[in-house]
Amino acid sequence: MEDLYYSRKLDQHFPTRLDILLYAHDGRGLGHASRSIAIGMAIRRLYPQLRVLFVSGAAISQSLIGNSGLDWIKLPSYASRITDGVSSGTDGPANFYKSVLGQHRKTLLAHIITSFRPKCVLVDHSPLGKRKELLDALEVSKQYDTKWILGMRAVIGTQKDFWSDELRDTFLTYYHSILWYGDSTATGPEPVNRIISHFGRKPIETGYVSRLYETKLLSGSSEKSYAGTISIPWLSSKSRSFLNNLHSALQKRNKDEIWRIFIHSNEIHTTQTLFSDLPNCIIEPVGERYSDAILNSTIAIIYGGYNSLMDTFAADIPAIVIMRELKDREQELHLEQLLQHAPDKMTVIAESSAEIDAINLAITHQLKVKSCKSTIDIRGSANSADYLSKHIRQDPAAKKDSQVTVKDKFLPEAINIPAKIKKGVTRWNQCSETIRDINPQLLQGPVLDFGCGVGYYVLEGLRRGMDIHGIDQLPGKIKRYRKLITHTASPTEWKNRCLVGDGLTLPFVSEYFDLVTSWWVFEHIISPGAAIREMVRVTRPGGVIVIRAQDGRTDWEGHCKIPWVPYLSDRLRQVWIEEFGKSPSRYEGVYEISQPEVISIFETLGCRTVVKAEQAPPMTADCRNLCTEEDVRLLARRIKTELDKGEWKPRKDGLYVYAKKCG
Repeated sequence: MEDLYYSRKLDQHFPTRLDILLYAHDGRGLGHASRSIAIGMAIRRLYPQLRVLFVSGAAISQSLIGNSGLDWIKLPSYASRITDGVSSGTDGPANFYKSVLGQHRKTLLAHIITSFRPKCVLVDHSPLGKRKELLDALEVSKQYDTKWILGMRAVIGTQKDFWSDELRDTFLTYYHSILWYGDSTATGPEPVNRIISHFGRKPIETGYVSRLYETKLLSGSSEKSYAGTISIPWLSSKSRSFLNNLHSALQKRNKDEIWRIFIHSNEIHTTQTLFSDLPNCIIEPVGERYSDAILNSTIAIIYGGYNSLMDTFAADIPAIVIMRELKDREQELHLEQLLQHAPDKMTVIAESSAEIDAINLAITHQLKVKSCKSTIDIRGSANSADYLSKHIRQDPAAKKDSQVTVKDKFLPEAINIPAKIKKGVTRWNQCSETIRDINPQLLQGPVLDFGCGVGYYVLEGLRRGMDIHGIDQLPGKIKRYRKLITHTASPTEWKNRCLVGDGLTLPFVSEYFDLVTSWWVFEHIISPGAAIREMVRVTRPGGVIVIRAQDGRTDWEGHCKIPWVPYLSDRLRQVWIEEFGKSPSRYEGVYEISQPEVISIFETLGCRTVVKAEQAPPMTADCRNLCTEEDVRLLARRIKTELDKGEWKPRKDGLYVYAKKCG
């Protein structure tokens, strides 16, 4: 199917592919749907020309979308119940048994991918989706070069399923990158470090995602018309007791205080009956009116999930947080971190301790709080929209210029540099020596150099009589390679040995090459799992794939040429680079990939590591101890002094893996 539809009536072409698909599985609360919808709202606001759809079974979605203009596809819904703090699935409104419903949803999602062929899919929380319903969609999307991106909330508790090897392997096989909906200045580095440790990938820090932040931009100014908004989007076994105590607490208060109480639709009638003697309490189902209520409230009483917490930050109002006692401790962990950052903003009461007097005392205290402005970054929806748009926009000016524009680089003396050609010789010597120890016959078959650049390595292989090809996504590099062939008086037919191509869809048949190599390229690839999968595809069984790159854990950064601390946040990394007198732009397009991550990807794809760098590169410092700009500056200045005196010497260890394709 073509990517453009031609209208003869209008004599105009129209795109047929979806730009961005947002997926959220049905959660017991609002968080999954609310975050995805917030990002969809930001896309509609900032990039109205993009084609975007939201897909979910969460019945509340239409109310959350409101009049933002975001369109969506409704899947038949799951339902869940909470027993002793543990959520479990049950039959949904369509009355299908959950496993049967799961198969129907799985088929529907695969059909959505086939029909809309999205360029990018943003998945909230789980790489496999609810009950692994995204598996078929992930597989079918390969033919459309769809980029899958995982969105993760700020703090994720001890859920075994999420931190499983299966989810990690799924991510490494199919996913492009991670958006982390948090602010490390508030949470500290631990959540990000945990993601890095498990998934082997540093996430992009967006700031917190808040649907209310987007709604606030649409609605404009507000007045504090209500004493407070109370949000109970889903009920646990102890919620009924809390509602009874809340009713008794509000009975004791001034009847001029107007309270808006939003509760799950299944409990509307029961709750209205309970509060029937309090005309100042307005009972409503969770929905579109909630945003207006909280923006016009003096305080909020909420259950402490990600979504509700961020609502209070977006509304700039103090909150009473009722902490559910769930076994994964996710809410508790998050609140502990936020309280350190904004102690005056929140009063926290455990659900089991929410007695009448405790509730009343907390209300009285919070109503007296004068200001609740916070420095926590809640622009995650807009930042996520910016990130997604960069991957699907067709504007050539938005892409990196693939043509080298500096004229000197096209001069013969700039291309035919002896040192560069010698580097190609050195790489061939290193590679061939190792390959002879593995299987010398591999040097007799066809070879592919992945990310060949100007082609010095390919040129040396051709001079040795090898059947070698190169591929690089930058046309300017391939033009320079062809000039290199001319200026070295090499055979003209060698010009066709290097091609322009995307590493995610190599233009070669499967199982063709005996040897596939990549030299110092993978630190520039944002989706290493997809790239390695293609390298494995074109390698015959028994063949070898070689990857050498900058290991993200090293204590030396080769692009900036400075000592290095890995896994810093974007903000702190910029401070570090500037302290050494270098421009942060030198690090643009560099991603921190590590040898364990590469080996894990190979193993997932059925390959066996036969040679690797044995010793992990040293770290300059533990990034977990660097939480502020001042911490980073002090360490950078100390190491710079030691470097200038010759007392600090880096070990420029790199990522070094030879993997054999089994079969």
